[in-house]
Amino acid sequence: MPRGSGRRLVPLVASLLVLAVTGAALVSSAPASAASVAFREHCFGDTGADRAAYFDVLGALGVIRGTGGPGGPCLPEADVTRIEFAAMVGRLLALDPAFKPPAPTVAATIQFTDAEDIPSWAAESVSTCVALGVISGIPDGRGVAFQPYRSIMGAEAAAMLLRVVDNASSITYGWPAGYIYRAGETGLFSSDVTTSDWRFIPPLTPVTREQMAYLLRNALYCQRGYAPGPGGEGTYARPSIGSLLTSYATVTGTDLDMRSLTGIDGRTYRLAGLVVGTRVQDESDLIGRRFLLLKDSQGRIVYLRPSAAGTTVSGIVAAVTLRTDGPGVESLRFTDGRVVTCQPGAVVELNGWRWPFPVDILLPTATATAVLESGRAVYVSIVQEDLPEVVLSSITFNLSAPETGGEMLLRLPFESGGLRVAVDAKTDIYLNGQVARFTDLRELDICYLATEGDSPKRALRVYAYRNRVQGNVDEIHRRYTGEGSQWEAEVGLTDGSQQTVVCAPTSDAHISVDLRGRALAFYLNREGKAVYFGAPFPDPGQFRVVKTVGLTETSGGTLLTVQWRGQPLTFRLATEGGPPPMGVLKQIAVGRDGSVQQVSDIRPALHTATVVSVDAAGDRLTLTSDLGTWTLNIAQVPLYFTDPESGLGPYVDLSAVSPGQPAWLDDPGAPRYILVGPQ
Repeated sequence: MPRGSGRRLVPLVASLLVLAVTGAALVSSAPASAASVAFREHCFGDTGADRAAYFDVLGALGVIRGTGGPGGPCLPEADVTRIEFAAMVGRLLALDPAFKPPAPTVAATIQFTDAEDIPSWAAESVSTCVALGVISGIPDGRGVAFQPYRSIMGAEAAAMLLRVVDNASSITYGWPAGYIYRAGETGLFSSDVTTSDWRFIPPLTPVTREQMAYLLRNALYCQRGYAPGPGGEGTYARPSIGSLLTSYATVTGTDLDMRSLTGIDGRTYRLAGLVVGTRVQDESDLIGRRFLLLKDSQGRIVYLRPSAAGTTVSGIVAAVTLRTDGPGVESLRFTDGRVVTCQPGAVVELNGWRWPFPVDILLPTATATAVLESGRAVYVSIVQEDLPEVVLSSITFNLSAPETGGEMLLRLPFESGGLRVAVDAKTDIYLNGQVARFTDLRELDICYLATEGDSPKRALRVYAYRNRVQGNVDEIHRRYTGEGSQWEAEVGLTDGSQQTVVCAPTSDAHISVDLRGRALAFYLNREGKAVYFGAPFPDPGQFRVVKTVGLTETSGGTLLTVQWRGQPLTFRLATEGGPPPMGVLKQIAVGRDGSVQQVSDIRPALHTATVVSVDAAGDRLTLTSDLGTWTLNIAQVPLYFTDPESGLGPYVDLSAVSPGQPAWLDDPGAPRYILVGPQ
């Protein structure tokens, strides 16, 4: 399913995250225990009710900090110093996932005459603010000083925060009037504040911490990149930082010991250990209520507040009608005949996946809950048994009807374990958008499924996508745009060309510049973005040593399943020499059509060596023997365990090899496989 910037992967089921694969069996593994969640009504103990609305948000996000730990005082009436302001701004900017701190050398070029007065805990924040042009030094007769303990004046705070949110371009009317006007124009100053209000900011008076809480909360939700237009109606280039951290959810399930909430749309939300929860004391205050949620930089919920929702209607979906005047959903019809019309731009989600998604994936049992405002839906959550964007780990074919029956083992990208899903003759199967048979599917396909039942689930529809990019990672970097950031890899292909691979957010946590120089295979989703990457696939035309593990006879020919670097892979067997014996090592050559074109015997591993050191991240193995000591790059060389008593064993990951283990190679300089034995 297509995925927008506001969507997350829906967890398969709880068991998918705690099951581990051992051979062909599933072994249960209990999750590690976590401390339960503690809720606080307010973040600090010395803020009045009207002030707490601002302090609670900023305190929960860590932008403003008190003394003495959670619930301690935050001194709301104290003046804010320049050093405190810089620290708050640094924490605010760090909440933006797309924020890229400037290089330290940029800020280091500015030397303050009182640099020794800047405490170490604030040095990085000061450097960031100076490098971004948010705050500058003050001439002191000897040069330029920072004056860390000088109070911030109202007009200074407005000007600097406008720079923080990129709303300070093309300001007219001079200083400070132009900045005061722009602050009101862009929402940094609230329009309902009068001169008698504690939130009123005099331009030449020191700003207190409670006033700074008001300004920072507004800065958090200010749209950014303001460009003034004719008639006072400007435009914004980027959404606010707060909008990237905010979501809404109606809570239907909780596991406070595991620090998680489940929403009505099926999504699971992680909770921090301490959560500021307005009118929330325990689990009974959560279930069935709709909340505004705020996440910290680690994606954990740190703040929740009951949200006044409009009227809701629910029912089983009979049909979805699309708009004719633009993208989006026009209306939903329930099985009882009720029709709910959607407002233009209404958010419609299927198990947490925001529109657009293929309507034909909806099941007859799909239920929808619509939140109405003025009689029309502004938010629709459709829930059904569904497994979005998973990796097909292994396939078991039904020997009596392999084309239409069998079982799939599925897992989330980069997760171990898996969930078994049964396939039968009634399952609709599509491969790259075309009708397909079960025997057309292959391991490491990226799949989207509609399912029903419990264990094992039964697949009603399978949408599989097989789009892979393989080669050497020549360059990898993170690209920042107005819509966010993404990793991009420049991959050198075997034909000498280069292809850019854009990585989906699901793979973000596993990507770094350390991948540069490695040989990898990237597996792309239906949007063409890499959701998973791993060891290279056997290159077409190149002989690779594999362990044969299974044969399946189908109406279209024989399918050969092999073990390649610990991963089962299935190919159509095109060679005429007959199927090879199972459970042995063989050389295979894979054609560009994905079939095995040739099977041949391997050379015996007669060269003995001893492991000296292992570089698992770099796919390098250092060995020693009578011939000397040498290092091999084994990116596409499989290792198998062997024992004098039990014989050939399973594939061995390089990270499991230790110095001192014996090894046997078919060729010491360019091995096609390596055997390792017990120490």
